[in-house]
Amino acid sequence: MSSVLQPLTPIDDATFGSYRRILLLSGPLILSHMGVMLMQIVDGLLLARYSKDAIAAIGPAGMTFWLISGLFIGLVGYTNTFVAQYVGANHPERVGAVIWQGIYMSLGAGALLASASLGAGWFFTVTGHAKAIRVDEVTYFSILCYGGLVTILSAALSGFYAGRSDNLTLMVAHLGGNILNAVLAWAMIFGRLGLPEMGIRGAAWATVIAQTCQVLILGTLLFGRQYRSQYRTWVDRQLDVKLIGRMCLYGFPNGMRYILEILAFDVFMLLMGRVSTDGLAATNIVFRINGAAFFPVIGLATAVSMLVGQAQGAGRPELSRRVTMRGLVLAQIWMSACAAAMVLIPTVLLAPFFDPANGPIEPELHRLCVRLLWFVAAYTLLDGVNIMFMSVLTGTGDTRFMLIASGALHLSLAAFLCLLVHLGMGTYAMWTAVTVFICCVSVVWVVRFRSGRWESKRVIEHTPPDIAEAPATGAPL
Repeated sequence: MSSVLQPLTPIDDATFGSYRRILLLSGPLILSHMGVMLMQIVDGLLLARYSKDAIAAIGPAGMTFWLISGLFIGLVGYTNTFVAQYVGANHPERVGAVIWQGIYMSLGAGALLASASLGAGWFFTVTGHAKAIRVDEVTYFSILCYGGLVTILSAALSGFYAGRSDNLTLMVAHLGGNILNAVLAWAMIFGRLGLPEMGIRGAAWATVIAQTCQVLILGTLLFGRQYRSQYRTWVDRQLDVKLIGRMCLYGFPNGMRYILEILAFDVFMLLMGRVSTDGLAATNIVFRINGAAFFPVIGLATAVSMLVGQAQGAGRPELSRRVTMRGLVLAQIWMSACAAAMVLIPTVLLAPFFDPANGPIEPELHRLCVRLLWFVAAYTLLDGVNIMFMSVLTGTGDTRFMLIASGALHLSLAAFLCLLVHLGMGTYAMWTAVTVFICCVSVVWVVRFRSGRWESKRVIEHTPPDIAEAPATGAPL
């Protein structure tokens, strides 16, 4: 018997990884990730109209939360790669155990995140931001930490659907949660629908409540009768130390990489707050417009990564290459259009953040946002390459290299940004450094992908547990 898992039903080469299949699979994921982006844009848009301090505070506080939670999101979110490769190898009976180990790890992570709120006051005091901004940062960060459990659980449960390419369910859950977030954020920030005016506190609680609803939807469907038999989503609830160890082996580097990447941009935001309050506010605004560009590509890259995971599970790296290159073509078409819009119609893109009916337009802040959008447009042309290749390499299990390379690059960026602030450089110097960095990083991922060293990688065991643990022929049972 072969020691390598093989799919019981062959992959259809004619349709696997076709442009049509990629678009059909990525469509719901794009809408789902757009929903995540929309949650951030809505919060930013509403807070921009609420106060300059609030819109300045939400960026550093939000990125610091993602920095703290990044390890756990990267770890438990790696369930999608395990699920994809088990599906590709046609061993769906292992899927339920993977999801349960993700749930157990999420529970521990949630407790750690809640305790992180205790250091919020000290941390944001060290940043040196203005007192009014610091108070809002502590508030927003602490509330997100209290609700950190649902954030991590959402990543773990989403892996079940994404890994199986059941992206429609993800879309419904995430968009439903984001519609709820938009309504609650509006009501709780400004005091509508009979609720008290809560400002940035309302934005944070709206996010936590919306994510809780997403988890309830995903969890209810996961443990329903439809999946209990084929994927053993209910019977395989026992703690599996070996499987957790394997998930940590690949997921931990993925989470650490996630942390180091967020750390670099968290440093960027925190240092920007020292350089200029207007610069920090403008950066928060254009980052939300930037999200409209790259979040759809994240959805597309996630779909491509799951197809690559299934191809790797089936031992077909040539299909992985085909899917990746077709996904890259689609990503670059979208990103090029977004870059053109940022250069040609910046005022239209910025209009929601500068509504005269809700307060006076600040001309200097608006001009600064327009100029910063030029930087975003420049790196957007290569950011699609970054997102696609990073997602694909992660989906194959090449997480150790990703950690080493990405960690070194992003730590270097953070150190260089600190040097710029020490030398007294301003907003445009900081943005120039980030733009050049993003463009250069794409070269690393292209070189790694072309090397082919990822082709033999898989995260699942090469011998199924039932085969590996079976007694030798002739041995007593």
